[in-house]
Amino acid sequence: MSVRRREGSALKILQDGRFKTQFEVGTSGGVFAPSYRAECELSGLGAPMLLDPKLRPVYGYISGLDPYMAGSYGQIEFVLKESVKARATFTLGDSLADFQNGHSVGTPVNRPGIGSMDGNVGVALAKSWDSLSYVEVQIHGGLRLVDVDHIVMHGYPNEAIREAARQAGIEVRSE
Repeated sequence: MSVRRREGSALKILQDGRFKTQFEVGTSGGVFAPSYRAECELSGLGAPMLLDPKLRPVYGYISGLDPYMAGSYGQIEFVLKESVKARATFTLGDSLADFQNGHSVGTPVNRPGIGSMDGNVGVALAKSWDSLSYVEVQIHGGLRLVDVDHIVMHGYPNEAIREAARQAGIEVRSE
């Protein structure tokens, strides 16, 4: 599992020691609509509408499928440790609309269920898993640097990020 961020956001994560939710930072790499997102998280994850912004999920994806689908979220990929799977749910494709329209719900990564795939099960069955373009994960309970296995920089190297990662004790790889 991985989380992508743009360089400025990645540097703040490395300095702060934790990932902030879109409700905390007031931006998103995708659609930023806090009220709509909160309604979707209620429908698909059971998250209360008035949940503390720090307790909302952090969004990522299953790496190893099509890395370019996640590229719009940033060039810096935080590859997470296997232990994070124990507190993550997933959906096939982007959850935002599928949660709201009832086509899917997040089910545990370690115990996948059909609810994660309902709206996209035809796509999953028609294609091989290798050709599925995007599997979203929702990481619950916060996400900190101790949850990061390593960082992959896609594109040109960023020395400020490389140095901040070195200070945090996180290996950096370049694509």
